Amino acid sequence: MTALRAIARVQDTTPALALATVRTAQEAMVSWEAIGTALGCTRQSAHELYARQVSQ
Repeated sequence: MTALRAIARVQDTTPALALATVRTAQEAMVSWEAIGTALGCTRQSAHELYARQVSQ
């Protein structure tokens, strides 16, 4: 049960951590293509997932 609680906490914090990391990468002028590759998705998918939130 402890492991399940730990997984739940990780799942809760992962989206915020991913957004902060993408925001930092964008501020460092990392391309959407490189961000997508690092996340295991396409440039377009990464942009669609994060672009609006990063620009806020």
